[in-house]
Amino acid sequence: MDEIVRYRIRNKFYLCLTPEEAITTGVTTGEQVVERVVLKRNPGWGCKEFAVIRTEPLQQLSQIPALERQEQIFADRRQAQEFINSKPKGLFLLCGITETQTVNREEIHTDENQAVDALLKELKFFDRK
Repeated sequence: MDEIVRYRIRNKFYLCLTPEEAITTGVTTGEQVVERVVLKRNPGWGCKEFAVIRTEPLQQLSQIPALERQEQIFADRRQAQEFINSKPKGLFLLCGITETQTVNREEIHTDENQAVDALLKELKFFDRK
């Protein structure tokens, strides 16, 4: 399986596991667009943007808040590789962005209580800094 899917709020650099997580992460407005980002492992030189993702299984990743996971998009390969090299070996994987698609708001199902809980969890992350 070479393709990996992540989600993000357009113009934000961090990646999320689901569109619902993208909406509940940080402060967003209703007008912001959620994008589905298709990634390919071990990208060639044809990609214009790159991403780094963690190597743990999705079940483990879902237990880590999005900002703590540090999965993110980079404008060029060199920046992404420098980020990977600054972290423990084997923790992150370099991917190329092969496609981005807008996610329709009707496809995103959020539970208001879950959204509040996720927001509170993200706010706790900032308390640690």
